[in-house]
Amino acid sequence: MKAIEDCLDGQVEETDYQHPEILKLFSIIKQSNISAEEEKLLINEYHLEKLNMAIAMLKENFERDLIAKITGLAQGIILELKNKL
Repeated sequence: MKAIEDCLDGQVEETDYQHPEILKLFSIIKQSNISAEEEKLLINEYHLEKLNMAIAMLKENFERDLIAKITGLAQGIILELKNKL
Protein backbone atom coordinates (compact mmCIF):
# COMPACT_ATOMS: atom_id res chain seq x y z
CA MET A 1 0.00 0.00 0.00
CA LYS A 2 2.93 2.33 0.66
CA ALA A 3 4.01 1.81 -2.94
CA ILE A 4 0.61 3.01 -4.16
CA GLU A 5 0.78 6.12 -1.99
CA ASP A 6 4.32 6.87 -3.16
CA CYS A 7 3.30 6.52 -6.78
CA LEU A 8 0.33 8.82 -6.37
CA ASP A 9 2.36 11.61 -4.78
CA GLY A 10 5.08 11.13 -7.42
CA GLN A 11 7.82 10.66 -4.84
CA VAL A 12 8.91 7.03 -4.99
CA GLU A 13 12.06 6.27 -3.03
CA GLU A 14 12.99 2.89 -4.49
CA THR A 15 15.51 2.21 -1.70
CA ASP A 16 12.52 1.89 0.67
CA TYR A 17 11.56 -1.35 -1.08
CA GLN A 18 13.36 -4.67 -1.08
CA HIS A 19 10.85 -7.00 -2.75
CA PRO A 20 12.25 -7.76 -6.24
CA GLU A 21 8.82 -7.82 -7.89
CA ILE A 22 7.96 -4.33 -6.62
CA LEU A 23 11.34 -3.04 -7.85
CA LYS A 24 10.74 -4.68 -11.23
CA LEU A 25 7.31 -3.06 -11.41
CA PHE A 26 8.82 0.36 -10.63
CA SER A 27 11.39 -0.18 -13.38
CA ILE A 28 8.70 -1.05 -15.93
CA ILE A 29 6.60 1.93 -14.90
CA LYS A 30 9.57 4.28 -15.14
CA GLN A 31 10.42 3.07 -18.66
CA SER A 32 6.85 3.24 -19.94
CA ASN A 33 6.03 6.84 -18.94
CA ILE A 34 2.53 5.89 -17.82
CA SER A 35 0.30 8.18 -15.80
CA ALA A 36 0.05 8.10 -12.01
CA GLU A 37 -3.47 6.64 -12.29
CA GLU A 38 -2.27 3.82 -14.56
CA GLU A 39 0.62 3.24 -12.18
CA LYS A 40 -1.80 2.93 -9.27
CA LEU A 41 -3.89 0.40 -11.18
CA LEU A 42 -0.84 -1.75 -11.94
CA ILE A 43 0.22 -1.82 -8.31
CA ASN A 44 -3.33 -2.56 -7.13
CA GLU A 45 -3.53 -5.44 -9.62
CA TYR A 46 -0.21 -6.79 -8.32
CA HIS A 47 -1.45 -6.75 -4.72
CA LEU A 48 -4.82 -8.24 -5.64
CA GLU A 49 -3.08 -11.15 -7.37
CA LYS A 50 -1.00 -11.84 -4.24
CA LEU A 51 -4.08 -11.68 -1.99
CA ASN A 52 -6.04 -14.04 -4.23
CA MET A 53 -3.14 -16.48 -4.26
CA ALA A 54 -2.96 -16.39 -0.45
CA ILE A 55 -6.71 -16.97 -0.13
CA ALA A 56 -6.52 -19.99 -2.43
CA MET A 57 -3.60 -21.38 -0.43
CA LEU A 58 -5.43 -20.86 2.87
CA LYS A 59 -8.43 -22.74 1.50
CA GLU A 60 -6.09 -25.62 0.71
CA ASN A 61 -4.74 -25.49 4.29
CA PHE A 62 -1.23 -24.32 3.43
CA GLU A 63 0.83 -23.18 6.42
CA ARG A 64 0.97 -19.40 6.94
CA ASP A 65 4.78 -19.39 6.83
CA LEU A 66 4.77 -21.02 3.41
CA ILE A 67 2.12 -18.62 2.13
CA ALA A 68 4.19 -15.67 3.35
CA LYS A 69 7.31 -17.05 1.70
CA ILE A 70 5.61 -17.64 -1.65
CA THR A 71 3.48 -14.49 -1.83
CA GLY A 72 5.69 -12.04 0.04
CA LEU A 73 2.69 -11.00 2.14
CA ALA A 74 3.17 -10.20 5.82
CA GLN A 75 2.01 -12.74 8.40
CA GLY A 76 -0.52 -10.23 9.75
CA ILE A 77 -2.21 -9.87 6.39
CA ILE A 78 -2.37 -13.63 5.95
CA LEU A 79 -3.86 -14.02 9.42
CA GLU A 80 -6.52 -11.37 8.62
CA LEU A 81 -7.40 -13.23 5.42
CA LYS A 82 -7.61 -16.52 7.30
CA ASN A 83 -9.91 -15.00 9.92
CA LYS A 84 -12.26 -13.75 7.20
CA LEU A 85 -12.64 -17.16 5.55
